[in-house]
Amino acid sequence: MMGLGNFPAVTLKEARELRDKARKLLDIGINPSDQKKKDISVNKEEGEGVICFKDVYLKWYAQNDAEWSAIYSMKVARRCEIDLLPKIGAQDIN
Repeated sequence: MMGLGNFPAVTLKEARELRDKARKLLDIGINPSDQKKKDISVNKEEGEGVICFKDVYLKWYAQNDAEWSAIYSMKVARRCEIDLLPKIGAQDIN
């Protein structure tokens, strides 16, 4: 299973077209989810403005770190680095 996008942004027609493309990739032995990740990394290398979750997290953390106590700041950083970044850090925020 893989997500194709959120409803208002991706219409039913577009979702069906994306599903058909994913099925064609499966038919030739390519995992569509892996292909999507490769495409995102290629776009990122080309500088097309792809913003990953980790970039947003780092900016958010830097903005709020000064307002937090040192202990709370360490807890937030540790939890994010252990729980969030390994799983969704490289995902496109859009």
